[in-house]
Amino acid sequence: MQRTAIVIPTYNAMPQLAATLAELAWAESRDDVEVVLADSGSRDATLSHVKARAPWATVVRGDQSMWWAAATNIGCRHAIAALGCETLCLLNHDCEMPEHSFDVLLEGHRQTRRDIVCSRVLVKHSDRVLFAGGGMAWTGMLTMPGFNASAMSRFASRDVVWCGGMGVIFSAALWLRLGGFDAATFPHYLADSDFCLRARDAGARVRYLDDAEIVNDRASTGLQVTPGDASVRRLFGTFVSPRSPYRLAGVLRFYRRHLGARWPLAVAHLYAIHVGVSLKRIAAACVQRRASLAP
Repeated sequence: MQRTAIVIPTYNAMPQLAATLAELAWAESRDDVEVVLADSGSRDATLSHVKARAPWATVVRGDQSMWWAAATNIGCRHAIAALGCETLCLLNHDCEMPEHSFDVLLEGHRQTRRDIVCSRVLVKHSDRVLFAGGGMAWTGMLTMPGFNASAMSRFASRDVVWCGGMGVIFSAALWLRLGGFDAATFPHYLADSDFCLRARDAGARVRYLDDAEIVNDRASTGLQVTPGDASVRRLFGTFVSPRSPYRLAGVLRFYRRHLGARWPLAVAHLYAIHVGVSLKRIAAACVQRRASLAP
């Protein structure tokens, strides 16, 4: 019997983790599924909650120096070496995956064994799509087709360029072949995209399945300039914080690795969009603040 580990990196993630585990309660009754929490030294109620409410989940303890990639790696390593799992499914601590979606992904993966298979991702408490398979613009910049579309929208199941690290299944053999996620170069953001592109270079496909669906709680998302928190200081923070998908060091390393000499075009494209959208939000926030101070 082929066994699959659902690997969930987590750190001080209550109460999102509680919702994730409640949705995964179906896994307790399945002999072919293991749930592995890779905890980066949480100091909240994570461990006590798992012990009391989800004793069927395995906890692998890391330390607070770990970000997403390193935590995911220790979870995958434990799933393979200690639990004998042949297939790995990644989920984040702020995601909810129904059993039907897991089975759709698992069956999609079984058709080839060597490919990465991913689901659509919806935003919790919203009617919006977050992710429907990752693409690449003509400049080489990574894109997210379907982003912010209505949750009722449907997208073709197809081969894509990349996918994120939630709602995705691949073989343990592929993880071992690639040496896992590159935690040294991409400790948090872009580690999942880098894994996909390296897998493609190794002959694997990345396949998007529209019939599989997970929900992501964006309350704990990384550092970005949002309409509710827009400032010049926050914009500058996105260039340096490891919690930001726009951290300059990671972005430069990623595009240099995967695009060769044409990387500057992709980087310019990415930051033109990021800065442009951020400045519009900052301007709108300034107008709103002035209006609130008006007599």
